[in-house]
Amino acid sequence: MGRRLLWAVLISSAEAESWERCQEDFANLRVPCAVGAPNTFRPFVHLSERVSFLSMADQSRETMKCCQSAQLRVWELGFFAAYYLTRARQVVQDQKVLRTLEWLFESVGNEVHYGIFCGPMSCDQDVIGQLVMQQLVERLMDEKKMSLPKDFVVARNETSADELAPWRELPVDFVVAGMPHCGTSSMHKNLYKHPDIDFTLGDFEEDYSIFAQGQRNKLLPTKAQLEKHKEQIASSVRKNNVKLMGLKNPIIAMYPLSYYSIFFIKRIKLILMVCDPVGRLERRFMTHHYCHHEDMEAAIERRDISKFRDLRDCDKSMMAVLQRHRRSWLQLERIGTHLLELIKLFGHERLLIVHAASIRDHPAETYGHVVRWLGLRPFPTDSQSFKRMNFRRGHRTDLCRNQSLQASLKRVLTREYSALRFALQWQWLMLKQPTALREVESRITRCDIPEELTAGPCGLHDLSLDGCWLVVGNCTARRRARGNGPKSGMVKGRRFETWPRTAGTLRCSDRGSVAQRCAVDFAAAPVPCPVGLPGTYRPGVHAAQHIGQLMLHASEVVKCCQRRGARAWEIGMEMNRVEEIHPELSRTGGAPAVMYGIFCGPRSCNENSIGRVAMHHFMAQLLKRPIEMIRRPEEDEVDVDPSELMAWANLSASLDFVVAGAERCGTSSVHFNLFQHAEIDFTRGPTMEDYSLFMQGQRNKLVPSSWWLQQHLTARSRPKAPFGTTQIVGRKGPLMGLKNPMIVTFPLSYLAIAQSAIKMILVLCDPLRRIEKIFWYWKFCHADFEAAVQRDDAAPEILRGKHCYGSISALLRVELQSWLRAQLVGPHLQAMIRFPRDRLLVLHQASLRAESARETYNFVAKFLGARRPFPESYRFRRRQYRFGHRTDLCQNASLEAALKRRLASEYGAYLQAVSLQSAGTFPQPTAERELREHVSRCDDPKAPRNDGQPGKAVEHGGFCPKVLQFLREHAGLHHEIWGGVSRLAFRQNLVAGFL
Repeated sequence: MGRRLLWAVLISSAEAESWERCQEDFANLRVPCAVGAPNTFRPFVHLSERVSFLSMADQSRETMKCCQSAQLRVWELGFFAAYYLTRARQVVQDQKVLRTLEWLFESVGNEVHYGIFCGPMSCDQDVIGQLVMQQLVERLMDEKKMSLPKDFVVARNETSADELAPWRELPVDFVVAGMPHCGTSSMHKNLYKHPDIDFTLGDFEEDYSIFAQGQRNKLLPTKAQLEKHKEQIASSVRKNNVKLMGLKNPIIAMYPLSYYSIFFIKRIKLILMVCDPVGRLERRFMTHHYCHHEDMEAAIERRDISKFRDLRDCDKSMMAVLQRHRRSWLQLERIGTHLLELIKLFGHERLLIVHAASIRDHPAETYGHVVRWLGLRPFPTDSQSFKRMNFRRGHRTDLCRNQSLQASLKRVLTREYSALRFALQWQWLMLKQPTALREVESRITRCDIPEELTAGPCGLHDLSLDGCWLVVGNCTARRRARGNGPKSGMVKGRRFETWPRTAGTLRCSDRGSVAQRCAVDFAAAPVPCPVGLPGTYRPGVHAAQHIGQLMLHASEVVKCCQRRGARAWEIGMEMNRVEEIHPELSRTGGAPAVMYGIFCGPRSCNENSIGRVAMHHFMAQLLKRPIEMIRRPEEDEVDVDPSELMAWANLSASLDFVVAGAERCGTSSVHFNLFQHAEIDFTRGPTMEDYSLFMQGQRNKLVPSSWWLQQHLTARSRPKAPFGTTQIVGRKGPLMGLKNPMIVTFPLSYLAIAQSAIKMILVLCDPLRRIEKIFWYWKFCHADFEAAVQRDDAAPEILRGKHCYGSISALLRVELQSWLRAQLVGPHLQAMIRFPRDRLLVLHQASLRAESARETYNFVAKFLGARRPFPESYRFRRRQYRFGHRTDLCQNASLEAALKRRLASEYGAYLQAVSLQSAGTFPQPTAERELREHVSRCDDPKAPRNDGQPGKAVEHGGFCPKVLQFLREHAGLHHEIWGGVSRLAFRQNLVAGFL
């Protein structure tokens, strides 16, 4: 009671009543939540690994959810403990208490300690911090069986309090982010023209109010920040009822805490702009470090130089980027690692990656796809002209005059180019960007585009920030020209330039003539092949049992087109857009919203003309009317980039064999050892799996696109043989293989291989061993999850809150039966064993062990067509093995027996496949015996060793840690070492490096 009166004296009389009510509610408060979790990420205190970020973010969100469900307010409180302890030491007389306070002072130091706490609804910002800190001090003193003077209380200036709010209250539907100078301004301004889109700060400014420098370190936003952000939106937005609110902040993608926050707001989508890394780097260098400007003041006015930079800190050449004092700055400009993380987090539904080349060369199609992806109607007719904003043509620095410097920067940014290539291939399923992908794969920079180095239609600079028109009428302005220069003209009172046709690209001057020639040839000589058949398997439309029949029909159509000298295309059309003109379509057959089909077209048609022409004729057939009575589809009603198709048989021109099999059964060992043979190569080197041809989107293709096959024609990963030998005379190159263990679980993948002349190596093992390893990775509750993820013993997804199990006996539960069935490969083996005997080799893991490895691998090499066996000196390696107890399986005999009974059909399918192979050309008696007797790793005394402790996982085929460290420091990842280097030369370089 005395302490309560003392608190009342310290505050004003006007606040006394609310203070009494707050203190009474706080005294009766029983918080059912775990409080004290950090809300501010502190770089030198918290671990910066991905798992730490996600774990902290999950913890803060759970605390917020718990407090709000208990009808409590959520606060981030800061405790200035050093101030409080300094005052306490001055008033305490008891030596025991004084020593405790001194120990606390040394422990906490001068740091301010922050945490998330719950508080009653009656407590406000001025008092909640004092009450919580006083309660914590009293609890600590009670534990120590000590006490402080009753008149000694926490002062108001010794605490801070910020009320927190959940991210879901952020009034934003999508974010435009990416790297600076990669087209975010163009995306922002052009999307703002859509009547259903608005931005938080209108069409001009970038919004850093919620993701500012300090806010990037916040796991949850403060209520004051959200309210201020809402006020800014209210004063900036247009006064109409827009459907979506966007936020533009280019640098969000560079800060994990920012995009992790967006990830937890499930409704927000992310548009990520990317571009050529060398060009982006040059623009940043010009702005912040380049000093070779004739007039620095004029350069500042035209925004070539940042007005905030120190003009004395500058370099006269971009060579400085490669020097030591600029290396750290160069590292900050990289986005590759963030790209991969964003793809993992958001997926296709919430992430759209757009390359600057796509909005430069295909603006109408690209912006049209963006608004469709956002769920909006197309741009109105009067808004279908788009601008390029904030551009800078001409020579920015000395880069484009120095070819050796360009080559050096491209080498330094190799990983950046690789990440961009992967991102565009991943995005291909939702948005095809062929121009961008070609530029990234060829590493084309602005220095390779002549018109980027000269004045364009709007000069060298976007000084007025009005932008430059990219579209004249319905024709996309393509500026990648090589020739005699542009021709000038006037359209609608605005000056423009038309570039001549060169290097296979179309310009506004000749695109119409190509489309006209395509239409004339299409009508004059129709190809007598079926049209409209699906080229892509759609799970919600087509029955799974008809996959083989669909693939056969699609392949026959493609072959029919090719036999008649035509080209086969897969074209998609927005049928709901056509119903406005032809409403009878909805009544005749119930056409789907988006229709895809295979069409034949004459050789004169290309990807820019075939879509409209083919669909025009198809609409006439569908409606049974003369073609003159049918409106020709508009460009935005037809698929932006029709895919030219090839038969699966063409795949054998770039690929000889595939290593597949049950996942975690030894495919890595087969891959690595086969790569060491002089006559065998792999598309991605000795260690990496290749999902480029059979990736998720490509697995749904009934017939492949010619573009994907063309990538494999140039996939030779090393020009000469290892072991210091020469190439075999008479062979154009080594046998090319592809490793993808997932092929066996996707019927479209192995049925595609069946239609080609490619051989398949199918690797199997004990089913129980395999299922245990998969369960251990995806479902098992490890003692230390973060350490397990770092060892790659556990999936990172478990740290996001996915349920885990403490025993593998969970596989016998009802809730995991569907998951278990999805892991089985037995049903697929029934289809694969029908392959021709000369194209299928089934290997069991038992045949790869030390006692029989040489015989097995020599037979595999002969089966593939190699003329020589492995050298006698080569020692075969076993990769990615794991000794020790993974789960409790091998410690429970009854559980092991029950799981073997559950997997009886899997054992039978494996035994049938191995027996057929043994009866043919390669007997495997040990494998047959183990499968027949259901021998698992628990029956092998060498496998579950180390007294129940997990053994050491060997990832790199027997290399010792010292060698691996040398490889990482001097040659990058070791799988890049083997490209074009003989094993003898590699070994000599390695020894020389150690000496």
